[in-house]
Amino acid sequence: MYGRYRSADIGWGGVADILTAAESQGWKYNGGWTHSRVWDVRYRRFEGGLGSSICVPVFLDELQALPQELSLERFSFYHAGLNPVTDALMTFERTGILGCFSFESRQRAFYSALQRFTKKPFGLVLTAESRADGASRRISIGHSDLYRATAIPAAILCTSLMEAAGMRPGYGYLGEWASKDKRFPDKLQEEGFWYRFGE
Repeated sequence: MYGRYRSADIGWGGVADILTAAESQGWKYNGGWTHSRVWDVRYRRFEGGLGSSICVPVFLDELQALPQELSLERFSFYHAGLNPVTDALMTFERTGILGCFSFESRQRAFYSALQRFTKKPFGLVLTAESRADGASRRISIGHSDLYRATAIPAAILCTSLMEAAGMRPGYGYLGEWASKDKRFPDKLQEEGFWYRFGE
């Protein structure tokens, strides 16, 4: 998978979250989650007008069980940065080079670089690519507004949960609920999401 989000509206607390997630960089699945080398990066052009960027493999808690659930031999999620300056700061954060500075100083530098150097186009795009039995597939989904994109799926599923007596809160996670709602992809498109499919 590849992902990119771009926004200059990430707040002070959001920057703290990004910096504290530096340890999530560099993880890939190959029969188990393993740490990749520092130079394991890829350059990617993103659909939806979000341009090109260097991407690093990252681990997110919600990806922990995904390889087993989908019977994947290998899996990686390469995430692009906000801009080249914040990318460099994240590399320094990951390697501990700036450890002599306080967390607040590093947060201030990242926040300033985010505000100054993150330019349009803004939005979110996720691309999944798979290879099996000699065939490859690709699907991308995106939205032009990062914060609307994060809220829309949850709002759609909350509405579905309220309308469907058979879907109880606590039944499962977001993906399970979405798979039960046959109109979920259509509802996403109605709220401004776009899709691209390829072989």
